[in-house]
Amino acid sequence: MICQVKREKNSHAPGIYQKLIEIENPEDEHRIQKDVTRTFSNYPMSGQESDCDSSWNHEKGQGMLFNILLAYANYDSQVGYVQGMNYIAAMLLMHIQEEESVFWCLIYLLSRINWRMIYMEEMPKLMEIIENVEHKLNQDYPELAKHLEDQCFTVGAAFSPLFITLYIYQIEH
Repeated sequence: MICQVKREKNSHAPGIYQKLIEIENPEDEHRIQKDVTRTFSNYPMSGQESDCDSSWNHEKGQGMLFNILLAYANYDSQVGYVQGMNYIAAMLLMHIQEEESVFWCLIYLLSRINWRMIYMEEMPKLMEIIENVEHKLNQDYPELAKHLEDQCFTVGAAFSPLFITLYIYQIEH
């Protein structure tokens, strides 16, 4: 598996996922619950016909997504839960369909690949990506860059939701 689930799980204490779910975290729990209901309502596995496992159901999916996001928020208290993580976790859950494996995959993406820097305060990785896109646009397409600037178009406003959600936000629902 691309996310190195076994490696991630084996590098932590046994049973840590279950312990992370059981930690009370009212602030993140409230934000996660609001986003979970909005996130899964947009995906085919929310009760509609799907090419994926037909045993899936809306409530089960929401519960698993909630647990994954809460466990991550408790695992990485410096970042906690940030909007956008829900899309990544939901897409992983749609395809992996095993709660704890999705959690370890999310750990791999956010920690080992360091995508968590997108969600850190002041979003340093997001700012770096936006600067790179702006630089490339100005370098390779200066006339287009000037036109977009004249139209008050900003790369950050247009593309931040895509970068924060690894482009999952734009997938047709």
